[in-house]
Amino acid sequence: MSHNLCTTSNRPSRYIALATRLDRIARYNESSIMNNDEMDAALMVFVNCLGAVIMVSVVGFHYLTAKPKDADL
Repeated sequence: MSHNLCTTSNRPSRYIALATRLDRIARYNESSIMNNDEMDAALMVFVNCLGAVIMVSVVGFHYLTAKPKDADL
């Protein structure tokens, strides 16, 4: 039984499949890059959360370490 080299199979060649996979990976990596507005928004969310944590920590520290004598004016 001889093989006919002119026939095509339903499967793409492994090189086409590899190129398609690499293109998909490249597009995924490219889409994960943040633009400047998204970076600014993410930074502002982080800074706001950090400020809230610091404020709660300072208020909690003063509340826990306060003595009744400190309340007298």
